Amino acid sequence: MLGFMILSKVGVLLYKFAFSTEFTEIVDADLVSGVLTAIIGTFGSEIKGGRVQTITQADHRILVTEGQHTYGFFFLEEGEEDEQEKKFAERVMEAFEQDYGEKIKSNLGIFDREEFMNFDAKVREIYNAFHRINVNLLNEILPLLQQLKNVILLEPPFYFQIFQAVQNPRYHQFLTRLSVMIRHPFRTRLHSIRDRKDVLTLNTITFTFQEGLFVQAENIEGYVIVLLADSEDEIDIKTYEKTIEKIRKKIRKYSS
Repeated sequence: MLGFMILSKVGVLLYKFAFSTEFTEIVDADLVSGVLTAIIGTFGSEIKGGRVQTITQADHRILVTEGQHTYGFFFLEEGEEDEQEKKFAERVMEAFEQDYGEKIKSNLGIFDREEFMNFDAKVREIYNAFHRINVNLLNEILPLLQQLKNVILLEPPFYFQIFQAVQNPRYHQFLTRLSVMIRHPFRTRLHSIRDRKDVLTLNTITFTFQEGLFVQAENIEGYVIVLLADSEDEIDIKTYEKTIEKIRKKIRKYSS
């Protein structure tokens, strides 16, 4: 999920939360609020009762849900659309209505957005309920990850970065963009072919990022391990493969 917006039913933007810098770059909230309010005129009858519907607007897929006083618009990444995202959207809207519903109901339509900034903590609390780091597993694989020197670990369901051991300071400026970009192909694979047995699955991607940064990302039992280097030749393949196999076994152990 890139991020989401919550609007009053008269089309006033009340709250915006970005999970990635990409959301801020592609979505002008003030402009889109008017467009999405118009969409509600078409889809409103289909989302009554808090149900979540998926719509496509321009190049974006959006989960739309209705509260008693508000509409929520949750912008998806490519490949996303499963029960996790829908449940997250429902929980966020329920919490927002509970915290601010009476204030919105009694207001004539003029809001100070700073009133809603305290909701950031609630969003993180809801997210954490879906995103529980397995501490025991992490403690076991940390020493193995650190052997890879420049590595990032992404964890489902939203594939956010939960660990990084990046020794080369040159790489730090790329980490946020890489985390957002890398999880796209793995999420597409995991969500689009989940129930099929006769397809070629995507487990590894390699590419060269800007300024000569070599990136290798590998799906290990649902987790994504991202290895960074100045070039492919810098990677000790034998050590890498042995380390990955050890990590795979430990993840399987805690997943069983």
